[in-house]
Amino acid sequence: MTNLMAFVRRRARAPAALALTDQLVVSGCNFGSAVIVARELPTHDFGLFSLAAMCCLFLSNLHRAALTQPMNVLGASDTPDQIGRRLAGLLRLHGLIVPLAAAALLLAAWLLFPDAGIVLAAIVYFTCFALQETLRRYWYTRVAIREALVNDVLSYGGQLAALLVLAGVDGLSGASALSAMAATSLLAFAIGAAQVGAVAFRPARSMRALIDEHWPMAKWLVLTVLAVWGAGQAYPLLLSPLGTTAVASFVACRTLLNVMAPLVQSVGNYIPAHAAATLRTQGLALFRWQLWRTCVAALAVGAAFLLLVHWLAEPLLHLVYNGRYDHAAPLLRVLACVTIFSLLSAILGAYALAMADSRSNFFSNLGASAVTFTAGLWLIGTQGVWGAALGAVLTGATAMTLQGGFVVARLHRMRAMQ
Repeated sequence: MTNLMAFVRRRARAPAALALTDQLVVSGCNFGSAVIVARELPTHDFGLFSLAAMCCLFLSNLHRAALTQPMNVLGASDTPDQIGRRLAGLLRLHGLIVPLAAAALLLAAWLLFPDAGIVLAAIVYFTCFALQETLRRYWYTRVAIREALVNDVLSYGGQLAALLVLAGVDGLSGASALSAMAATSLLAFAIGAAQVGAVAFRPARSMRALIDEHWPMAKWLVLTVLAVWGAGQAYPLLLSPLGTTAVASFVACRTLLNVMAPLVQSVGNYIPAHAAATLRTQGLALFRWQLWRTCVAALAVGAAFLLLVHWLAEPLLHLVYNGRYDHAAPLLRVLACVTIFSLLSAILGAYALAMADSRSNFFSNLGASAVTFTAGLWLIGTQGVWGAALGAVLTGATAMTLQGGFVVARLHRMRAMQ
């Protein structure tokens, strides 16, 4: 028993286990936070909050693609001194990034969510989040996952607690929710920066050197982010001309379906390395069998999930949102299909990466983006929020089909080369 407990403790401290725990903390707290805000705010206010939050999420995805993901790759071979200089340079680079992001949010607010309090809170939130996320990714680059986990518990766990307190004292609004999220991110960054010490600020690599080094990788990552957003993420923003009620109903359904997000993210984290090792050591035949088996398992999970959503849509919405979005049950059933397409796309994309194919994800999402801004826009214009749901299904199916086609074509080429 003692040996078993020691083994369990060692496994729990392993980087992979800590990284999974960290992902569950981030995803779980974000899910809980979104549910609290959707449950407590009036529909109009939640619609405005959702549009602002979506714009912040888009900017954070660009931030990750341009700054922190290249740091994870390029910094992996840095010495401790070099990665410290890289971190200090990236933190200083926010002096350029934050004004650009603020200008983008002001423009987005003018077009989508004209509320001075929300846009100011959104600018502050993005600034604090970007700083904390940069520090978090620094720890990942140094394989100091425990430090990242503790910091995320403080940031995301604190965010969840702060929103619960605001809801309890009837002080929750779109602006106060974003402000609370900003405060916990800033607190986590301040504590993390004190933990890292002076290395977080000096000496720093020059901004020009960092941009020159990051850009060859970042440009493709940024293009992929744009393609992914076009392939489905943009639908709440495209719904904004129909009013905040339509946006709120759509986002409330998507938030509830995000219970599948940890599974989708785990696929992307686990499969590429595992499948690449299978291909390298055991050959193409077993690799193909694993791909087939994984897709069949995903279809089984997806079918069960669709049945569950079909049977329990009304009680789930009533329980989670306290009756505010009961009318959206049919919408939830339709959007559940998108979740399954996303799961299968993630699996196919992960196996494509295992075959050293990093371009197919971009091109499959680019094709899906074309569907969003043609058929999707037409469906929204003619069918309203139902058109957005149907468009999202069509876009998700397109991305999955294209990704599957790329995988099959590459498998055929590899088989022909044997």
